[in-house]
Amino acid sequence: MSWYEYGHISANKFRTPLSIIFAEISTHNHFVLDRGGKIFKQTSPVIKFSSNATENDHLILLGLLNSSTACFWTKQVCHNKGATSDKGVLQGDPEKFRYVLNATNLARFPVPTLSSLQREAVIKLAGHLDCSGRQFSEFTFKRFISECIEASANLQDSLVNICAERDNLRNKMVRWQEELDWLCYELYGLLSSDAPSRSRIWSGQCDDMPSLTADHRPYRLLDQHDEVAHFDSVDQSRFETITCDPHIGLIERPEYKRRWFRSAGAYDDTNLDDQTLILRDLREWLLDRLESSFDFDGRMNDAGTPTAKLDIALLSTTRLADVARQDAAFMQVGELYRNDPAFDVHRLVAELVEAESVPLLAVLRYKDSGRRKRQEWERTWNLQRQEDAIDARTRLPQDDPQYLTALQAQAVKHREIGDNPVPPKYTSGDFANSTCWRLRGKLDVPKERWVSFPYCEGADGTLMIVWAGYDPLQLARAIST
Repeated sequence: MSWYEYGHISANKFRTPLSIIFAEISTHNHFVLDRGGKIFKQTSPVIKFSSNATENDHLILLGLLNSSTACFWTKQVCHNKGATSDKGVLQGDPEKFRYVLNATNLARFPVPTLSSLQREAVIKLAGHLDCSGRQFSEFTFKRFISECIEASANLQDSLVNICAERDNLRNKMVRWQEELDWLCYELYGLLSSDAPSRSRIWSGQCDDMPSLTADHRPYRLLDQHDEVAHFDSVDQSRFETITCDPHIGLIERPEYKRRWFRSAGAYDDTNLDDQTLILRDLREWLLDRLESSFDFDGRMNDAGTPTAKLDIALLSTTRLADVARQDAAFMQVGELYRNDPAFDVHRLVAELVEAESVPLLAVLRYKDSGRRKRQEWERTWNLQRQEDAIDARTRLPQDDPQYLTALQAQAVKHREIGDNPVPPKYTSGDFANSTCWRLRGKLDVPKERWVSFPYCEGADGTLMIVWAGYDPLQLARAIST
């Protein structure tokens, strides 16, 4: 590599794989313990400890930074970007205001001096939340669907049980976070060590704490006294503390407390109900199952085992539906997805494939404006190929008459090619339909599972397709066959 291709890398940053990561701009404090193997850009700053710091040291700071007390502090010292989201939607709710958690301000965060018992308490609560949070981040119904099918379990009943287990874990996390918040009130001197509202962690029964839903936390029920009647003695004391203590009452407010959106795990959406998530993951499982019928080299599974049931050739959606009809697992999941034991297999397969396919011919993918942009992209690619050909001459033997030094190659490119302008990005209006836009995006990057051939229907009159995983030679073979 040339000297300018290297960035400045400080060796001491890599002496420990542990890092605490946070979102630079967010509505609340979201700090995460990373155990290595990931790269973070400038919008996700990294907190690094010295090389002799332990994981427990990281968990202590993680717990303090994720508390409601820390959220209150950061919102006093960090810049409020206002009530408008990135999409320009006006937010009137203070808990939706976004703040810039820059490193300079965050470096001044006050860390209290802790006794050994206090350190242990923070580590236990932060550790539980960290472990459970990682479980949630990796959660998808699709994985459980495969496990249920392999175990020959009843899929409907299993999904009901999985939803119940996930909700139970989530409610435990709400409780642990609540105990962490109240522990921090004590650590920062806002609550006495003998107060009846102090954290339950001091009881030594972290795993046996009563679960708590996000909407039944004491501060959420300030105007609902009927619900307060169901509180135990600790939560009742907290409710009274919030109403009587002006300092804790100032922090126990929506803008400083964790919001507990019903996150969709590995997906970007929030506030989706379980049924919506299940249907989405069932659909993804069905798509993967259909696509596995084309996988001739095992790229779609960790074992690298080929699962192809079809030759490299064009086929109709009817032919693919015939293959799916012989797949007991596909039929079981399809029945649950359609909520109909007698669902139309071909209709389901056609819907799934058409929603994940893009026409082979560019003229069928774009409108006039998109075709013009495509020409500009192709012009850029041609110029890049010419540049590559000139650069290749720098790797020839020095006695070769075509050999060029790096400076000579740069001069030739400047003389024969000139500037290579950046081509324009696509918009939704450049594509023939919303499916092409969704699968290709502003840079026209292929993300489709199948390539389609409109107006070339087979003998059965249905859409002809080929797997998008074929290379150009295999695609040509499929078409010629």
